[in-house]
Amino acid sequence: MLQLPQKKLEAAAIKAKVRVPWQTDGPTPEINSMTVMIDWFTTERNYSRWHGGDKQNCTTKMGIANEISQIIKEKGVTTEKMGRYILHVKINRLEQQFRAVKTGSIGLE
Repeated sequence: MLQLPQKKLEAAAIKAKVRVPWQTDGPTPEINSMTVMIDWFTTERNYSRWHGGDKQNCTTKMGIANEISQIIKEKGVTTEKMGRYILHVKINRLEQQFRAVKTGSIGLE
């Protein structure tokens, strides 16, 4: 069995705990979790699906979040934060921020 030196194991553990921003976690600057998610929402009826417009297929938000998560992985993003619950929370936060900017309740700096 191959034994790795302790320092290499510690470095790998530290690297695994580092948070990577959604905008920089992809294989290229153009492909990352954020761009894939925005592309998905701006395609055809996807935003409507997210808000219950796909009831004929009995698709829940968690099911859609899982679908988006799979697409993100297929695009080459390997960051382990792509659980469907985390993606669901991120989408909700983005929507809240968008509404706040749209209504003027927060300012842009």
